[in-house]
Amino acid sequence: MLTRVSLLHISPKPGEITHNRKLIEMGILRSADLGATWIITPELAVCGYFFSDVVGTDWIPSASDEWLGRLQTLASSRKLNLIICQPERDAATGNLHNTAYVIDSMGKIAGKHRKIMVHPGLEEGWSTPGETIQPVLIDGVNVGILICADIYEGQLAMQHKDKGAQLLICPAAWGAKYGPGDRWERRTLEASIPLWVCNRTGTEKNVDWIGGESVVSKDGRRLLSHSGMQNSLLIFDWDMSLMELESKHFQVYQLIG
Repeated sequence: MLTRVSLLHISPKPGEITHNRKLIEMGILRSADLGATWIITPELAVCGYFFSDVVGTDWIPSASDEWLGRLQTLASSRKLNLIICQPERDAATGNLHNTAYVIDSMGKIAGKHRKIMVHPGLEEGWSTPGETIQPVLIDGVNVGILICADIYEGQLAMQHKDKGAQLLICPAAWGAKYGPGDRWERRTLEASIPLWVCNRTGTEKNVDWIGGESVVSKDGRRLLSHSGMQNSLLIFDWDMSLMELESKHFQVYQLIG
């Protein structure tokens, strides 16, 4: 069963929520037109990494956000599975989380992951660490979601493996200066399951993501990799039955926005 996947390798503008959402929607629609049915955004794609310096945190919505509702309708109408990275306000506790939402092809929020290994201080001091590791069922595939530093060490990936994950997806904002080294490849060896990393590009404050890579990895090897300064769609084909890469390279499409 071949599935076409699109990684949105984009440069969100810090605090420019409307602009970033339009860029994401544009990326989703173009990806769908290119045949992709799984579409993934990088960490904090909706707001940029240092958004709190610009707009604070009062704007952060709960899961009932109107914009996410629009994406649910779009996912249902186009039969898309979306991983959308947007900060979340817990409706019960008021805590803020760095969250990746999974919207399935039925238009439902099938699950979410709250980043566990948050950076303290100014970078992610607004975010309360998540506590739960639970794979999300997406079109019959158990998917473990980890956000950026969650995959720095192997224990969280192994927890997903122990709970039945068949695939790991990692939305990231991993800069080029202190790169991941071989950590992504090591996670695939330790857990014996493949990994897709959707990283961002661009610059904010003193962080440079232009050399940051989006990656497909399996069995300890980096099979596909892309870095660059342009907003891009990275398209590849994946066999979900065999958990094998079918593409020899990313198809890269520039996204103007």
